[in-house]
Amino acid sequence: MTNTADAFMLAARNALSFLEDDRGFTLTETIAPPQLSSNLSFYKVTYRKKSSRSPELFVCLATAPVRLEQDLEFGRGWPPEYHNTINAFELLAIEAPEQRLEFTSGVYNAFGDVQKMSEQYESLASVLRNHGGRFFANDESLWDSVQQLRKSRIQQHEYEEKSRSAELAFKRNDWQHAVELLDGLGDNRTLLQTARLAYARKRAAK
Repeated sequence: MTNTADAFMLAARNALSFLEDDRGFTLTETIAPPQLSSNLSFYKVTYRKKSSRSPELFVCLATAPVRLEQDLEFGRGWPPEYHNTINAFELLAIEAPEQRLEFTSGVYNAFGDVQKMSEQYESLASVLRNHGGRFFANDESLWDSVQQLRKSRIQQHEYEEKSRSAELAFKRNDWQHAVELLDGLGDNRTLLQTARLAYARKRAAK
């Protein structure tokens, strides 16, 4: 009977075999407990490619099944840091935003089933294999794109938070606060928010 360590390693190495076969990477680290015992159980494989002329590249497939966490991260320099790491979902958003990653089973339910794990890991690996040209070329422009994506997502999150707060203030008839929040949305206001701003200003002035 295959234990969780064997199942994870088989599925992970099958999905990422192209790194060794085609890209010159070497498997340098494995973390694979023999049994899935608690929410602390963590599994990971790390591949690295050293170069004397450019920063070292790395690829990490990691999962914590009980915590429902799973990702394929890759980047340059070692050890990994936030500014030099990108994950499969970010790469897809940058290089093929019209595509979506879809899985037929959940992280926890699939764990231990080699076929289901292989399908999940292959889906993640396919993003890097099909859209990782700039990564494998150590192209500086990729990291500019990563920073732009993250900045855009932060701005979108802030906009959504302000929009929710503004809607709540408006519904509570807290006109002055609604004016401040809606005005702070600037050019991102929708037509409804613009109309609400005008109305809230009139009410706040009374």
